[in-house]
Amino acid sequence: MLRQGLPIVFIKNGRSFKFIKMLFSTNIEGVRYNALLFLKLTLTISGDNRLTFNVKLPDKMLGVGLILAPMVGIITLSLDIYAPSLPNMMRMLSSSQIESQLTMTAYTLSLGVGQLIFGPLSDRFGRRISAITALFVYILGSLYCIVSSSVESLIIARVIQGLAASAAVVTAYAIIRDRYVGVQAAKGYGFLSSAATLGTLIGPVIGGLLQAQFHNFRAAFIVLFIFGIIALLIAVLFIEDTSRFQPRQTLNLRQVFKNYVFIIRNKSLLSYSVFSTASAILFFTLSSISPFILIEQYHVSQEAYGFYFASCALMFVIGAFCSSRWVEFLGLNRSIMIGASLMLTGAVVMLLSNLYIKENALTFIFPAWLLFGGVAFCFGPSLAAAMEDFKAMGGAASAILACLRYGFGSLLGTLFMSQFANTAVNFSLFFIAISIGLLVVIFIQYRSDK
Repeated sequence: MLRQGLPIVFIKNGRSFKFIKMLFSTNIEGVRYNALLFLKLTLTISGDNRLTFNVKLPDKMLGVGLILAPMVGIITLSLDIYAPSLPNMMRMLSSSQIESQLTMTAYTLSLGVGQLIFGPLSDRFGRRISAITALFVYILGSLYCIVSSSVESLIIARVIQGLAASAAVVTAYAIIRDRYVGVQAAKGYGFLSSAATLGTLIGPVIGGLLQAQFHNFRAAFIVLFIFGIIALLIAVLFIEDTSRFQPRQTLNLRQVFKNYVFIIRNKSLLSYSVFSTASAILFFTLSSISPFILIEQYHVSQEAYGFYFASCALMFVIGAFCSSRWVEFLGLNRSIMIGASLMLTGAVVMLLSNLYIKENALTFIFPAWLLFGGVAFCFGPSLAAAMEDFKAMGGAASAILACLRYGFGSLLGTLFMSQFANTAVNFSLFFIAISIGLLVVIFIQYRSDK
């Protein structure tokens, strides 16, 4: 996973070298330091005054997850940190509201479509070069966003950002698939999903503070530019080509199409993909209708609304963490069944409390916690089960799953919002139907696996 033997040369009479010489004798080897990120750092000072350090990541899921987290968190952070700046951007670039919203749409669409493109490229050229290239292009896209002087150029810049972010996230998930299988893979996917949720948790808060402080939409992109540089440095130092252990796929359009057809015809993948799609439906629908329910119907302040939504994202993180700890004991299918049951419980509680107690923010948010915790509990195990049969095509399989997740998630969420009024009762009925469907799917899959 990690690059080793990266040399750092100090000037013999420089202060840095003198400081090192004060700490260690000239020819010490094997000096170890346990770093904060669970890394092992070995320092070696040779006789020619050359300092070399070797970094090795122990086989611990937490350490691997922390290395890959920036590549996944970048997709949600790039979307949510920018949202509070839309009105300011509209004024500064003299654009319409529809044009400003197209900057969000351009990013989301390129994020989904890009994963179909970069999944096979990751399989063909390897994880390391894919990760480094993706993050480098992301930095260029962020820089383009900063210097954009028209809404048209900003839309193009956001497309570049979305494509680069899609390549980064599909590579991160493929690395987990290369290194782990079964329960361990489920733990890895759960950790990465928590990293993505963290972007949703802190993105609007950071974006709001930046907007309040600088009153310029470019401040958000400057932060994303810096974040991209940090993620790139981590990738250069620590990520190696884990796909070298798998048969390397040839790259041609016909083969890519055949691979996608082969993957999409896998009944197990299609069955398990519905659970990760449910997470996208939940996030997309709640983020779209909750402002109307909480602020306009229940008269919650905008500041309080931010905390309410953040608490839901936090419950997703907690649910994913609990799943990663218990999936080894419960197994994949049982973990998924428990998560779907929690979702059904939350939707039923929301329906009953809003019908028979009182419609207010608490009767909407508290049951939503169960929904988010439940969908997170089954997210990691469902991804692990879906990708179990695709060792040599982990990138392509991950791309198919992501495309299904974003595509059907936004489609079904939009269909619901266009056909029904934005109320807590309708929202709960929608997810009662979804949860029952999920339970039917996992029951059938559980019976077939036996």
